Amino acid sequence: MNKSFYTFANFFLTLIVCAGVLTAVVHFFTGAYIAKLESFKNWHLTVSIVNLVGSIFLLKYYYFKRYRLAFYSGIIAVITSIGFAFIYYMMLVRQRQFEAYYIAGLYSALITGIIYSFSLIVSSASKPPWLKAAGILYTISGVILLATAIWFFNSQDIALKLTLESIHQWTSRVTSLVPVLFIMHLRAEEALHIRNKDFDKTPTAISESWLGLAAVIAFGFTLFFGINIANQTYRLDHVSASARVIAQPFEARYYVNGKGDTLRYRFMKPLDYNPEKKYPLVVCPHHGGTHGTDNIRQVEGSWAAYLSRTEYREKYPAFLFVPQCPRDAGWGNYPDYPAIDTLIFEAMEALEKEFSIDAKRCYSIGVSGGGYASWHFITARPAMFAAAVPICGGGNPKLAHNIVDGKVAVWAFHGEQDDLVPVSYSRDMIAAIKKAGGKPRYTEFKYLGHNMGNAVENTPGLLDWLFAQKRE
Repeated sequence: MNKSFYTFANFFLTLIVCAGVLTAVVHFFTGAYIAKLESFKNWHLTVSIVNLVGSIFLLKYYYFKRYRLAFYSGIIAVITSIGFAFIYYMMLVRQRQFEAYYIAGLYSALITGIIYSFSLIVSSASKPPWLKAAGILYTISGVILLATAIWFFNSQDIALKLTLESIHQWTSRVTSLVPVLFIMHLRAEEALHIRNKDFDKTPTAISESWLGLAAVIAFGFTLFFGINIANQTYRLDHVSASARVIAQPFEARYYVNGKGDTLRYRFMKPLDYNPEKKYPLVVCPHHGGTHGTDNIRQVEGSWAAYLSRTEYREKYPAFLFVPQCPRDAGWGNYPDYPAIDTLIFEAMEALEKEFSIDAKRCYSIGVSGGGYASWHFITARPAMFAAAVPICGGGNPKLAHNIVDGKVAVWAFHGEQDDLVPVSYSRDMIAAIKKAGGKPRYTEFKYLGHNMGNAVENTPGLLDWLFAQKRE
């Protein structure tokens, strides 16, 4: 191998290690919520490409050294890894049809990865100690990752699944450091060639100029998206001054069930509250950017910030209930994933006993992640809601009949150009409701994307319609 090979191979392997460490750190602070970070899909794509380039350098090395078993098993492992990375990326950009291939793709990548790793132990590639050590560590981690994945997908025990997920993630974090062993091997071999002055003089198939350009581009994209995802991770736990100001008028409250599970929420009473009168309750689930446990930022990320304006409090007196979803949980719309929907429903019942709430006039309105939540609430507990306004969200069309059977009024909104939550998600729900005999309202903004809050707020008659809904 010539000198430029070692230079660029070590560069890309070092970049892989740095990207892996950053991903591990971000995941440590965000947990499963990492996939919901706005910059994660670009980060995932960048890291996948860098990993591919680094893998190509290793495959070229195996071929040159005639490590045939490592070379051919490595090719298969790279192909399956690329396939799984593609499936995961398509899921990140909300292409639902790829969800059906996720488990098969994961198993294929892990199994072929184990076979490749094992080849570094039993073949001629095991002679260099650093390569053998890499093979041993990769094999051990691969077996752990495969075992925890199989157990996770075949278990119904939520507590066990959380433990398995933790083991899986910690193993992945440690595995991100294994490429250091390849770097150590290549550096040691390069040093030997320098001492012996016996570098291969054969020019590379790709000129050093092009390889240098590729290295600069890879470094630039990794740095750019790395800074983006690091900043977004920081902001997850950083409560801005504006968020504090918006949340300040709301009372910070907690609901704890019999098992000790806690729901953090903000609560606002109607203007000039009179216990002798009945008032509607508006559940305001927040969007995906304000998950956490600070019990502050969810107000800014929900429709409560809009409904709490004085002019609307005067015209539409109501209780505003703003629950906050932790980052390691969901609203309930993801099967086999920790959820807080039951806590929300129990908290609503507790509030009805404490305050003068009209149980026949409970509504849910939310945008993006809050839109998903609103769809889920009215399909899971339709008897608790009179109406819902899901905005650029999605639900399960198979459960749409629950909305019709429960006689829940719906006015959904979506932007045709939405590149975060496909407009088909709302279209499918509306079509399913109509098929079940319902008569939902649906407004689609032709030239708008995901950020269409102003258009919804300015929709004539929206709040008049919402607060006029009442269960029979």
